[in-house]
This record gives sequence, structure tokens and C-alpha cells, in this order.
Amino acid sequence: MERLATLVPAGSLRQLQVGLNSEEITAYMQQQREGDWGARRTLYVRERIEDQIEWYGRKATQNNRYARLWFLAALATQIAAAGFACQLILRPESHWNLISFFTTVAASSVGWSQAKRHEELQTTYQLAVGELIEIKESQVATGGTEAEFVEAIVSGEGAISREHTVWQAKCGAAPKRRIRPTSI
Repeated sequence: MERLATLVPAGSLRQLQVGLNSEEITAYMQQQREGDWGARRTLYVRERIEDQIEWYGRKATQNNRYARLWFLAALATQIAAAGFACQLILRPESHWNLISFFTTVAASSVGWSQAKRHEELQTTYQLAVGELIEIKESQVATGGTEAEFVEAIVSGEGAISREHTVWQAKCGAAPKRRIRPTSI
């Protein structure tokens, strides 16, 4: 812990709430922490940054798919409503009046899509992917010293934490107890 304090610029290291002997830190994690910083950098890039890039990428794709699905559902039901409206104009004696049903389904599709904020979340997740790739390529992978590596970790964890906080705010979720990071 003392070594970490010497590597991180003054003021950017928070007070750590999780101790080195805490149950939240496994023996494997302690073993990795004791290793060479180059190996820790490789592990951090593979197990944390790339994992988060993949997760945010999957979520962006999933939200894009849901946004398209609800858009197409609304479009299809609006077209169906327009078709029934044309039918009633051309054949007023028809007993098939499903215009209100299809317009209700269309409005519900739009409302559901807006409530779930699929497009907004897709954009947010894509931005997170871009930021994490930038941190990985410009800071983590290229850091020539252990101090630069630690600064990159602070940037990477800040980006992940920021996106999680934004997500909580958008979903109306109450923030959960924070576990502050320790050195890798």
C-alpha cells in the first residue's frame, strides 16, 4: 500500500476501504499484486479493460437490437392501422375496424422503447467502449513505468465507475455500497 502511495500523484489516491487481508481480496489477487508490474499490466489489460470493452460492446449491440425491434414494431403496426383506414375509406360497409387496436400497439411500442431508453443506452455504452479503448491503447499498454501504469489504472477505473454511475442515474437505481479499488 505504501508503494502505491508513492506511485500515484498526490491527491488522486483515495482512502482505501478494503484492507489487504480482507475476504474480498482473494489469495490469487494478492499473489498477482506481489508480481512484477509488467505481468500485472498484462493481467489488468486482459482481465479488466478488455473484459469491460467486451461487456460494454455487447450491451451496446443488445440495446441497438432492442431499439430497432421496437421501432419496427411501431412502424409495422402504424402501417397496419393505415391499411385498415384505407380499407374503411374504400369500403365503409366493412366490419373490420382495427385502427384503434393497431394505433394502440404502435403507441405502446414507442412508449416502451422510450421508457427503456435503448437508443440512449446504446450511445452511452458505445462511448464507454471508445473511452476504454483509448485508455488501453494510449495509457495502459504504453506506460513505460509502474507509476504511469498506476495512473492508467486510475483513469480506466474512473471511466468504468463513471459509466456505472450514469447507468444508475438513467435507470433510477440507488447507488450500491462502493468498494474502492486497491493496487493491482
